[in-house]
Order: sequence, then structure tokens, then C-alpha cells
Amino acid sequence: MSPRRWFLIVVALVLPAVPSAAQHLWWDKGEEKDATTCLYGEVTVLATTPGIYYSSAGWWPGAPAGGYCGIQHNGPKERRTIFSIWDTSPELRPAITEADPRTYFGRFGGEGEGGHTHMLWNWKERETFRFFVRKSKGDEAETTDARYYVYDPQKKAWLHSATIHSPNGGHAEVATIGGGVNSFLENFSGADKSVPKLAIYRLWLGPQPDKLRCLTRCGGDGIWGQLGGCYFLAEGDEAKLRAAFAKLEKDYGRPEFGGKGKDLPPIPDAPLPDKLVAELKALPRAAAIDLKSYEPQDGKTYTIRSVSSGKRLATRDGSRRAGADLVQDNSLEQPVLWRLEKAGDGFRVVNAANGLALEVAGKPPEAVRVQPKRKSGAGGQKWEFIKVGDAYHIASKRDGRVLDVEDRSDKDGARVIVYARSADSPASNQLWVLTEIKK
Repeated sequence: MSPRRWFLIVVALVLPAVPSAAQHLWWDKGEEKDATTCLYGEVTVLATTPGIYYSSAGWWPGAPAGGYCGIQHNGPKERRTIFSIWDTSPELRPAITEADPRTYFGRFGGEGEGGHTHMLWNWKERETFRFFVRKSKGDEAETTDARYYVYDPQKKAWLHSATIHSPNGGHAEVATIGGGVNSFLENFSGADKSVPKLAIYRLWLGPQPDKLRCLTRCGGDGIWGQLGGCYFLAEGDEAKLRAAFAKLEKDYGRPEFGGKGKDLPPIPDAPLPDKLVAELKALPRAAAIDLKSYEPQDGKTYTIRSVSSGKRLATRDGSRRAGADLVQDNSLEQPVLWRLEKAGDGFRVVNAANGLALEVAGKPPEAVRVQPKRKSGAGGQKWEFIKVGDAYHIASKRDGRVLDVEDRSDKDGARVIVYARSADSPASNQLWVLTEIKK
């Protein structure tokens, strides 16, 4: 079909207005009971820009030990997959017990709190992202393990990203993927709203891999509908989205738009192939986490990563000069490595490449930059690591202020400053995860 003919067909389409930063799919589970423990899904991103979260699935949203997973486009050079489980209660928190060596973990905050994992994952447009979540009884009584797997299309193999272990706390639903199930597309950066973002989704739910049932009905909000036998979510300027759909028509057909209160016919049922079912029955297991690799130890070298953004502690543009700004940055080809050196009742945090140590510059109460300086006996170079769940506050021994990602930014190059510690309700932009680099 010619571009002109496409224009004549779609000119009458009116895309729904979207006042919020996210649009959702609300899946109809039909007669599926709440005893379901397995969730398989496929997401294919067809148009994207940095600052977008494509949530593959969320279950029991906001309820005890509910969870979510998906893929994110975080920056020009960074994409990732994430998996998180909410706290069972303020007193009962999940723990990450198994993880691939490339998986980072800690806690998240904001809309609730819980255990968080993410892995840098270079997913691609038009390449289907496949995932699997399975819940099973934990080793201790009244606990549940939620395991998250992703499929590596290059290696043609499944990978176990992480296991999150939760106390049930008397809530039967903790052991299941029950209640409501949704997917969403969120512009968490708030930028480039006119640029097309588009993804298609399919989910299968059941009590075990050979009894997974395709979910064929759902409703939605924002810009949503059906495309290529799947449900889609989209954001962008109307004219630009029309052009994006036009380019996709040959491979995916024409979109059918949903709307507020509008029902669409079910998408085609798609039973899982026997080969895939067999793979899901024989998935690998990641190694148990060696917590010593995530604890500050004298003489060890680490990457230090923000729990809030997932980005590594670095110097501006990787600079090795004294006085360089401290920032968070995942775009550097070589990450900045930090060596810990015992200094009395604290540690020096030393750039392993040049021997310069972090030192607080300035006096409270101002939130000031932290700058690398030559090692000295100055009190501004002594730091304390205060454990919070699986992460740490990194606090100045001089005045107790902690390393803080300025303005809770998710961007590469955002400054890292020192600021008063939020102790009663720890802020994720003040929490850091250490990962030992073994030579």
C-alpha cells in the first residue's frame, strides 16, 4: 500500500488523548483461579525513545508482595530488564537470595517499597522480549520464592536473573500471581512526549508451565488497542504515530484502537509450543548470592551503583583529575572502580585508576559536591557504610551527610552530592549497592 493510500485510510482515525504519563492494559483473567503461580509473557517494542518503561506485567498491584517486571529504555546507551516484589508488610521485607552475576539488587521506594533487581539487557526493537515468572514455596515455612527468567535470543537459552524470597505474613495471595494483572507503558522521564513509543503485549497465566492459558481479552486506557494479534500501548503525537503505524502495516497489519469503556473482540488464542513448555519445565538456577561480595571490605575494589537509578558512581566524563565532579553514569565505556581503604572507624573511597579519594567539600547545611582529592588524613575523606536492607548509605564521618543523587535524577551525568540522611524512610537516591570486582 502506498503512503498516500495509507494516509487516506487513517486520516479519519482519532487517537485518544492521554493526560497522564502512562497508559495501561488491564487483563481479563476469565475463570482463572487465584492459585496461579506461573506467568509467561512476550513484549515487542516497535518504536521507542529513552526514558520509557515497558512494564511486561504487574500483579496484585500495591498489595502484599505483589510484583512487576519489564524492560526499560534508560538512555542512548542503556537498556535493562527489571523485576521487583513489594514488601509483605512494613515489618516483613523480601530478600534477594539468588542472582545472575550481572544482576544488581537492592530496594525501591516511591509508590510503595520492596525488593528490586535489574540487569543491563540490550533488547532491540522488533525483537520479542520473552520472560517467565514462577512462584514456589521457600525453604522456610510460610515463605515464597518468586523467580524471574529472561530469554537470551543470541544464546538461544533461558537465563535466571533473580529470586526474590518473601515471608507470606499470613497472606495467601503472596504465594500466587493472583488478583489483578496489568501491563503499561510509562514515560518516566516526562520528555519527548510527541515522539512515537509503541509496544505489543501478550501474556499466559496458569498453575504450571504445561497449563498456561493465553489471556485474550483486556481493557485499557490512554492509547491502546490491537495490532498483529496482540494488544498494544502507545504514546506520541497523532500524526507521528500514524506514520509509525503506516511503516508497520506490512508486517503487523492495521491497528484497531480501543477507548475508554470500549470493548474489543478477543485476540486469537495461542497455545504455547511443546518445545517452549519443555524449556519452562527445565529452567536453570542462578547461584546463591554471596553477600560478602556486596559488603564493604578493606582493600577490595567495587563498582558502586545507585539503587534509585541503577547508575554507577563515577567522575564527570570519567575524568581522573583532582577536583572532578562526582556523578552517576552508565554511559562510560570503562566504569569507574572504587577501592575501599580502612581509615580508623571508617573507610576512604579511592578511585582505583588514580588513587584520588572522595572528600566532602564545604560545610553543612548546604548540599555540596563531593570531589576527588589526594589521599590525606582529612576527616572529610572518611566514610561510613550504613546497611539498609541489601544496600548502604555512604555517610561522611565528619557530619553524617550521605551520598545523594541530586534531584533523584535518572540521567547519566547527574551530580552526586552530600545531603542530610533520610533515616526514618530511606530514600532510594541515597542508597548504594556495592559489587566486588575480582581480578
